[in-house]
Amino acid sequence: MPILSGVAHWAKVTGAPQAGYDGETKEWSIDVGLDEAAVQAFKDAGVEKRIRNKDDDRGDFVTFKRKEYKFGGVDKNEPIRIVDAKKNPWPKDTLIGNGSKVNINYSVNDTRYGPHPTILAIQVVDLVEYKGGGGDDFDVVGDDEWS
Repeated sequence: MPILSGVAHWAKVTGAPQAGYDGETKEWSIDVGLDEAAVQAFKDAGVEKRIRNKDDDRGDFVTFKRKEYKFGGVDKNEPIRIVDAKKNPWPKDTLIGNGSKVNINYSVNDTRYGPHPTILAIQVVDLVEYKGGGGDDFDVVGDDEWS
């Protein structure tokens, strides 16, 4: 199985699957920014059509997804296996933020649409923890009291 090293963006891989772009299908997903070596590895594997670039901070990237349900919609898929740099199971309450360095274990499957990369597992090598918004997204400014 090939291993792809890259930078995580928009990781929705912990906890329950979330609604995908269609708003209905639930899935786990992660965008992985690719360096030149990773782009070449994807080309060598015949899946260069999966490389995208939206002229943002991701640069060249690949989106990996796993749907909540297997083909046919009856049996549930397991969540993507995630481990830390020492191969310990990932804490379910720690969110992976943009800029985290990750290794992706994937396989290339032949489908009716051609070769398709399928994510098997994620190793978080260097975490940038996502803290979320909530009520703590602003600092206190000044010391005046509101009346």
